[in-house]
Amino acid sequence: MESLGDASKYWNIAWVGRPLELYQEILLVNSLYFETHTYIPGETDCNDMAIDIWNMLMTDGIVSLIMVGNLEMSQERFQDCNHAWLVIYNADGAALALEPTNGEIYTWEDAQIYPHLMQYWEGFVYEKPSDLRADLKERW
Repeated sequence: MESLGDASKYWNIAWVGRPLELYQEILLVNSLYFETHTYIPGETDCNDMAIDIWNMLMTDGIVSLIMVGNLEMSQERFQDCNHAWLVIYNADGAALALEPTNGEIYTWEDAQIYPHLMQYWEGFVYEKPSDLRADLKERW
């Protein structure tokens, strides 16, 4: 499990001065993925979906973090985790959460309006898929 520590390490510096362009690229990747993949509870896996999108974003030069947690509880323990999603920072440190199962993107501002979205900023953070797999090997 990775600790965010200084989150600026994960800021998308390559996109400095282009926050709208970065957001549009993330939206394009997410839309393409959502149009070609269907989440079916019990059949498909949010971990795999998050990793697929992580890879697509990485291919486009976009840094993202894989997060796992439980969107229905705060301060969950690792064994309570039942979901995976991505968090992406622009070059200024503004964060958004990408939900792989429904194609939605949530900003920090959205979470201020809709408090249940705050759960997307709470969980266990992974820099890359192999780190997640190491922790989830029994559940994978």
